[in-house]
Amino acid sequence: MGFGLADKVVLRRTAVVIVALLVLITGTGCTRKPIAASKAVGALEGRSAQRKGKETKPVRSPEEKLSQPVESSRPSGLPSLETVVKRVTIRWTDKNKMTLSATAAKLEGSEVTRKAVMTNFSAELYQDGKLTTTLAAPKVEADEARRTLTAAGGVTLKSLDRGTVVKCAWVKWYARENRIVGDGGVKVTSKLASGAKYEMEGAAFQADTALKNITITDSARGWIGE
Repeated sequence: MGFGLADKVVLRRTAVVIVALLVLITGTGCTRKPIAASKAVGALEGRSAQRKGKETKPVRSPEEKLSQPVESSRPSGLPSLETVVKRVTIRWTDKNKMTLSATAAKLEGSEVTRKAVMTNFSAELYQDGKLTTTLAAPKVEADEARRTLTAAGGVTLKSLDRGTVVKCAWVKWYARENRIVGDGGVKVTSKLASGAKYEMEGAAFQADTALKNITITDSARGWIGE
């Protein structure tokens, strides 16, 4: 039995339908490329971040973290509490009058307590605005608020008026009171009005800034020369 042209067209259409059904049922002829796990995870994380409205931050390695600058935890705008200065010059004035002019090789001080420790100290002391005495000591502690100097390690005082020299182990100068006290063994060398030289020794002493009035205490003794 032969087939006409119309029958052949119907058969072809039927065959196409059957092939399509087989493809849908068996998956034959379909080629799908697998999605990499990392890409899939990245896509899921990206969609999750978009849903939450947050931006994802990149994770830095330990080396990158160490290379980042370290921010100071100290609040900005605060003054320095401690200061270390080399080759320093300091001056004190009281009622527009000079009381102290000094130099030191090194200063370590606090802006809070207004105290400082200085080494290789050399100073000019003033009384009533007039330069009267020099002071030299290896180490000095200065109290700016109270206007006092405490010198130790072997102190030498010298008056400019009469050339009086006082050597003592320890000395404290009260600038506002124009008073000096010393301890640890003291030796005074000076001249009388006649020009004769005299020396005094003792355990301690008291004097004014100009060293015009000196009192030796504790086992005082002295000599007068020509």
